[in-house]
Amino acid sequence: MIKYCLYPLLILLSAPAFGHSQQGSTTLQLWYFDPLTVTLLITTLILYVRGYFVLREKRRAQPAGFVRRTVYFLTGWLVLVIALCSPVDVLGEYLFSVHMVQHELLMLLAAPLIILSRPTSALLLGTPASGRLLLGKIIRQKSVTRYSGVLLSPLGAWLLHAAGLWAWHIPWLFNASLRSDAIHTLQHFSFVLIALVFWYAMMRNYQQRLGAVLYLFTTAIHASLLGALLTLSPVIWYTPYLKTTHKFGLTPLEDQFLGGIIMWMPAGIAFIAAGLYLTAKYLHTTDTETGTSH
Repeated sequence: MIKYCLYPLLILLSAPAFGHSQQGSTTLQLWYFDPLTVTLLITTLILYVRGYFVLREKRRAQPAGFVRRTVYFLTGWLVLVIALCSPVDVLGEYLFSVHMVQHELLMLLAAPLIILSRPTSALLLGTPASGRLLLGKIIRQKSVTRYSGVLLSPLGAWLLHAAGLWAWHIPWLFNASLRSDAIHTLQHFSFVLIALVFWYAMMRNYQQRLGAVLYLFTTAIHASLLGALLTLSPVIWYTPYLKTTHKFGLTPLEDQFLGGIIMWMPAGIAFIAAGLYLTAKYLHTTDTETGTSH
C-alpha cells in the first residue's frame, strides 16, 4: 500500500516520459510547452510584474502585506507552470494517478494562492491603457454585471465548481481530453477558471464564516465521493490508460485506484482543513465578543 501511494512521486522523479499526445511519437520528452498555455502564462506574468512596479512606486514603504501577496502570486504562478508544462503534464497522459496530481495542483494549490494574492490591481495596472478601457466597457455591460454577480455568489460558484468537476470526469469527455490536445487545454483552462471563481467567492464571503464552512464541507463531500467512486470501481473508467500504464509497472486498475485516492484524500483534507480553520476563527470571535460583553 505504501509503495502504491508513493508511486506517482517516484515516477515523476525518475521515469522518462514519451511524447505529449498518446497517438504521437515515442520520443523522450519530459517538458511540454503548449503554445496557448505558455502564451497565457507569460502574458499574465508580464502584466503582473509591470503592475507590481507601478504599485511599488505608489507604496514606497512596501508594507508587509504587499510583499506577502506578491509571494503568493509568484508561487501560485510557478505551481501553474509545474502543473501545465513539466513532466506532471506529460506523464498525466500515461497515468491517471499523475493526471489527478496535476488537477490537485491546479485547483487546491495554484488557484487559492493566486486569489490570496489579490492580483487585480497589479494586473490592471500592468495592462496597457487601451486594454483597461476595453475591459472597463465590457465589465460595465448590464448583462455582464448581472451574470457575474450570480456566478461569483457563493451558491453560483459552488454549483459551477461541482458541475465542472463532475462533468470533466464523465468517461467520454475525459477520454476526449486524452485524445485531443485542444480539449486537454480546454480542460485545464476550465479547471483553473472554476477553481479561481470558487476560492474567490469563498474568500469574498469570508466574514460569513458559518456559510463559508458549509460551502467548504459540502464541496469536500462531493469531491471525496467522486474520488471514492474511482477508487472502489472494479472497472476502468478511462480506456486510453489501458494501453499506457504498463510502461510504468502499473495495471490500469491499480493506476485508477491511486488516482481515486489522490482525489479522495488530498481534496477532502484540504477542504475540511479550511472549514475547520474557519470554524475555529468563528468560535474564537464569538468567545471574544461574549467575553467583551461581560
